[in-house]
Amino acid sequence: MSDIGNRVKELRLSLGLTQEEFGEKIGLKKSGISNIENGTRNLSIRNIKLISKTFNVSELWLNSGVNDNTLKGWEESSIKEKLQEKVNTIEQIQNTFGSDYVNILESFDELNSKGKQKAIEVVDDLTLIPKYKKESPNDDSQNTK
Repeated sequence: MSDIGNRVKELRLSLGLTQEEFGEKIGLKKSGISNIENGTRNLSIRNIKLISKTFNVSELWLNSGVNDNTLKGWEESSIKEKLQEKVNTIEQIQNTFGSDYVNILESFDELNSKGKQKAIEVVDDLTLIPKYKKESPNDDSQNTK
């Protein structure tokens, strides 16, 4: 079981919810919650934010197990700053490039090393096909030529 899966399960049990009830509140099926808790499915950034907002828990805690109370005892306050920087970086990627990029990164993260290499090869191949290339750096339209 993954650490984040453990925290999701801990949260769900503390709320007295079944996997099905927990999933309904955030738009996932029971099997999805089970897979997250068992560590066979990664928790997406979108779902981390949704769980955080829905159940009033810290994204920092979901991601790392660290909360403000834990950090108070640490002498090195830069740890909290570094973790917050990572959260800010993810948000900046989404704000800069849009949710499509975040979705691609989340899907890419679910691949093993062989799958990641294949995905890179496919994207490289697509960039060589004129009908899929942007005509200019800021062109997001679909070229249908």
